Amino acid sequence: MAWSAAPTTPVIVANEFAEVLVRRVPTRNGVRLEVFAPRLGRRILLDALELEALTWQTPALFSDLLEEPFGPTDPTGGRLPEDDEEGGWVA
Repeated sequence: MAWSAAPTTPVIVANEFAEVLVRRVPTRNGVRLEVFAPRLGRRILLDALELEALTWQTPALFSDLLEEPFGPTDPTGGRLPEDDEEGGWVA
């Protein structure tokens, strides 16, 4: 299978609690997996090592992460700075 340099079509993963769009995105530093939460307007780009690191975790880690289900905020109440790599989300 040949890989295109263009971003892939998003795949929607959803349940009654959350919805994310996932796609492969080329960047200056190689291919990343972009995970976008449209309801929150947040995204993250993960490289292969970061994705592999997810497989090293136990379900307990994810339970701990969900204690703050909407993620961290800064002390002033604003959102944390977004990743500045190119490849902004195009739905």
